[in-house]
Amino acid sequence: MRKKLLTLAAFGLTTLAAQAQWINQPVGFSNSALVVTHVNAVSSGVAWAMALDPLGTAAGTARTIDGTTWTPGAGPALSTGETLTYLSAVDANLAWVTTYNTASGGSRILKTTDGGTIWAAQTGGSPFANPDSYANFVHFFNANEGVAVGDPDGTTPSFEIYTTANGGTTWTRLSSLPAALTDELGATTIIGSTIRPAVVGDNVWFATDAGRIYHSANRGQTWTVSSSGASGDISSLSFSTVSNGLLVAPDATGSSYELRRTTDGGTTWAAVTYTGPLHAAAIDNIPGISGGYMTAGFSLPLLGLNDGGSSYTTNNGASWISLETTFNHTSLDMLSNASGWSGSVNPNTLGGNGVNKFSVFIQSTRRDAALQQALSVYPNPSHDGVFTLDLATSLPQATELRVTDALGREVYRTALRATSGRAGSTPLDLRQQKAGLYTLELRSDTGVAQQKLVIQ
Repeated sequence: MRKKLLTLAAFGLTTLAAQAQWINQPVGFSNSALVVTHVNAVSSGVAWAMALDPLGTAAGTARTIDGTTWTPGAGPALSTGETLTYLSAVDANLAWVTTYNTASGGSRILKTTDGGTIWAAQTGGSPFANPDSYANFVHFFNANEGVAVGDPDGTTPSFEIYTTANGGTTWTRLSSLPAALTDELGATTIIGSTIRPAVVGDNVWFATDAGRIYHSANRGQTWTVSSSGASGDISSLSFSTVSNGLLVAPDATGSSYELRRTTDGGTTWAAVTYTGPLHAAAIDNIPGISGGYMTAGFSLPLLGLNDGGSSYTTNNGASWISLETTFNHTSLDMLSNASGWSGSVNPNTLGGNGVNKFSVFIQSTRRDAALQQALSVYPNPSHDGVFTLDLATSLPQATELRVTDALGREVYRTALRATSGRAGSTPLDLRQQKAGLYTLELRSDTGVAQQKLVIQ
């Protein structure tokens, strides 16, 4: 138990970075001590935030539905000593949180269907009902399928993991899991919150405080575990594809940061000798940028921590380019190379500072010539926003499909499963989007393919 516009190159790869910009957005919590420790960006206009008091148990949630103005929710009705540990949202109305009760022990999963006004506890299957249970996080892949992970509760030698296929009405605890190490717990960020799990398609990874990485390739149904080899505590983790991932581990003094990379889905990890500024508080892949990740951090002068700013890489961490050194970030969720949010903290008071919104980051990417040649989308133009995507080849690996508007804002994203040995067609429904020009992008380990779309 624990306790706490686009430039295309004539040749494969080129880089063009435009002026990067973070804009601080107030969230409006009445309690100024609440720090946004987790942001869940659903789209360029919809995002959720979870906030905690780093020195207490107060907690809250907030939401934006226009990408600019945030409204604190009524928040879950928490018991004495109960606080939030994680939040997962799938749209503007539907979200889940996990909690932990510091007074009596045990955790809960709560769900809202109205944008955070009313939260209902999910008790089917009795998830985390043991007083020694501690729920680290919950993640939903869609409105129905989710996974919740907690520290070992002592009743079995493994982590306490549940899955659901009905939106959390009932949860089923997994019985066949790799054994945890003695006193092994889920890893936490520098500010003390749960490290955000990495998710790509059906795959989910989470880190432990023993330097290990758990991985499920089937939405949490079965798990494997491997050692990352990190010499310090893992502070952030992200995957860009089903094979490629990075993790950051500060040393004991916090004066240097170890970067490790996997190219086989997390089975093995190797140290990366990198150049440029790396930040430890958060790392996230940049969708649409092959080998692209962003890191961010915060400063706390009173504690001697000087890690404010953000940086990015386009070569899987070999070199990092500074974006700025003036903003303070506790977490990251990037939607695209032009959109995303981070949580923020006041470096002088350790209190809340709303969130930071990211925009205007432009970068070209490596093309997959074979995938590009095989890609066909029709009808194009479409009079109603409904398209069919045809591939004249199979997909040897999971591939991400995303659509952005003329301003680079992501409007659609989904994962296409591997279709080895066969070609296929996929419907693409953009009826909710306005008439205009859009860009469809397919991204896999081998690069990207793009197609302009027109909705009339």
